[in-house]
Amino acid sequence: MKKLALVSLMGLVLVGCGGGSGSDSDSGVSVKPTSLQGTIDSVSGDSIVVNGYSYQVTSVTYNNETLIETKLQPNMTVEISPANSVARSTSGGVIVNVEPTMVGQISDIDGTTFKVNGVELNFSGLHADIQAGDWVMVSSLPTANAGYKVLSVVKFDAEEEPNKVEFEGVVSQLDINNKSFTLGSSIAVEYSVATLEDNVEPQNGLWVEVEGSFDGSKLIADELEVEDYQDLNDGTEVEGIITWVESDSSSFQLNYRGQFAVTAKTRFEDGTKINLKAGERVEVTSQKQGDQQIALEVEFENDHDGDWNDNDIDFEGTVSTIDEASNNFVINTKNGQFTVFVNSSTQFEDGLTLGSLASVRVEVEAIMVNNEYIATEIELDTQDD
Repeated sequence: MKKLALVSLMGLVLVGCGGGSGSDSDSGVSVKPTSLQGTIDSVSGDSIVVNGYSYQVTSVTYNNETLIETKLQPNMTVEISPANSVARSTSGGVIVNVEPTMVGQISDIDGTTFKVNGVELNFSGLHADIQAGDWVMVSSLPTANAGYKVLSVVKFDAEEEPNKVEFEGVVSQLDINNKSFTLGSSIAVEYSVATLEDNVEPQNGLWVEVEGSFDGSKLIADELEVEDYQDLNDGTEVEGIITWVESDSSSFQLNYRGQFAVTAKTRFEDGTKINLKAGERVEVTSQKQGDQQIALEVEFENDHDGDWNDNDIDFEGTVSTIDEASNNFVINTKNGQFTVFVNSSTQFEDGLTLGSLASVRVEVEAIMVNNEYIATEIELDTQDD
């Protein structure tokens, strides 16, 4: 299901670059990243520029199907991955596979607002040739309220229309008994018959990709994949929105999909460590060390979404109960009791685990997703009441 891929080779010759990350022998950052995920800056003939790097394109596909007539457009999201080099082009160019945030039929077009499969969106750049009933692919960035900041909307040609819808988003209101959850801010999903990629179950606060069809207002999932940054190749450059920052700025979360550690060797461009804030759009080059992704370089794009101010929540208190089946615990604080969820991205410090939290006084850093608290980091609280 990992269709988001601009396939390249380790030895691919970049036909130009500008605005991309510079080399740094101390940090290990390379001018030519072996893997790159980002949005298209511009399109010129059969070449595209992504994060400042230019590539010649030989073909475009979606979900393993060739999009003969579909033209790439600025702000569509692509990825370069040497892992997909089996799809290399013999002409020296690259094959572009696109994975939009959502795919479906557009309706209720009213100026800059419209719906895709019933989800209301806003985008000022909607092309005039897109009409109600057309199948479209939407590229977007996450927002603080689990919604979507639309970057581009591209129409499928009639012969290219897919046979199923697709949504990506953050999970909330998970019901493990009924195999259901809310995707994004409003999409009801049932996954009881879905094929789970790598047999990984969804958890509250994780970013997932769902393919399926609608039964009324409910999306019945055929396939479900949890998407994260655990297996990024060293030197990968990823673009996105910072969705959480640790209180001391020693780590941050990107696109709800995973955390990057900040070290003394982390290099910053067009900003400094103090500029690490939720809502900032950045490009991050990383390296895997143990079970952590280390940020080698962070480049700020000077594009800030100001709706994230109230999204970071800190709790200090004693855990009263835990529910390992539902991946949550209740914490008693001076301001009352709160239920907090954990997931595979939650960082446990001081040897803590979910199962060991009962009656322990902890400090919890969390984010709010659809009125649910998702722990990003949990550590022992050594301060007095």
